[in-house]
Amino acid sequence: MDLLSILPKGLRRWASEYLRRRGFGPTFVRDRVDEIWIDVGAHLGQDTLDAAIKNPRLLVFAFEPNWALARQIMARAVNFVVLPMAVSDKDGTAEFFIRAEDTSSSLLPMEESGLEHWKDIDATVQSQAIVPTIRLDTFLRVAGLRTVDYLKVDAEGLDLRVVESAAGRLKDIRKIKLEVDTNPHRLFQGAPGHDEVVSFFTANNFDLVKTEAQSGGRQENLTFVLRRK
Repeated sequence: MDLLSILPKGLRRWASEYLRRRGFGPTFVRDRVDEIWIDVGAHLGQDTLDAAIKNPRLLVFAFEPNWALARQIMARAVNFVVLPMAVSDKDGTAEFFIRAEDTSSSLLPMEESGLEHWKDIDATVQSQAIVPTIRLDTFLRVAGLRTVDYLKVDAEGLDLRVVESAAGRLKDIRKIKLEVDTNPHRLFQGAPGHDEVVSFFTANNFDLVKTEAQSGGRQENLTFVLRRK
């Protein structure tokens, strides 16, 4: 199955040409690649673009459903492949909320009670768009990826569901970093808390190796590493 087949028809021709010019075949398997990273919620590539530029043997797949952001990081490096779509727990399409504070754009609506504790951000929904979505296990299969060295997720409340979408392929991902709310008043509807996230990873043979507080202590970035058997 060709990766491009998951895209809406209007995007396929553009995507095919975009990837051809960067030297990638339909399965993205290249002998010159030492590491493969996936960046879900890439925004402007703050966490992965520089690494790709500095290391030509690193291949990054960057998912960013906000087209206004995605187009700004396209063609920045031959080994930084931008996919203008969202990763979710289903293949298909979903409504995407684009907010004034674009780092808080999400597939999820916000909790009114949570917004009371986030008055320092402008959560006004400026527009809504229907975006293509894909599960992680689907992406790994159609892209022909046997293993992933690093998965970074910043999906604004959907992080755990993104990881869960790897399903049986979770064991093929060596390191995962994701964001979690620590405030009991969740910013996004249905977002899990710290304990739920840690319990999931522990049950799936991952160890928590790093915790980084952010957003004034209202959130944390948690990094997990697959436990060696």
